[in-house]
Amino acid sequence: MDFMVVTGLRYSEATESYDLIIDLAEEGKLSEYFNAEKQILEHYKFKEVFIKKSKKVFVSSFHQS
Repeated sequence: MDFMVVTGLRYSEATESYDLIIDLAEEGKLSEYFNAEKQILEHYKFKEVFIKKSKKVFVSSFHQS
């Protein structure tokens, strides 16, 4: 739930994102999705999952104020 609130993703998108994070981390490729310098998830790199006609998700920010 916290992940959905922070990212603004729908349930299905959040689970896809979480699974993608786990899979990429296990492969040592998390940087293909998470930009550590900018502290953002770059959803646009995975168009088939996050770019849809009804809702488009390009990035999620994790910057703290």
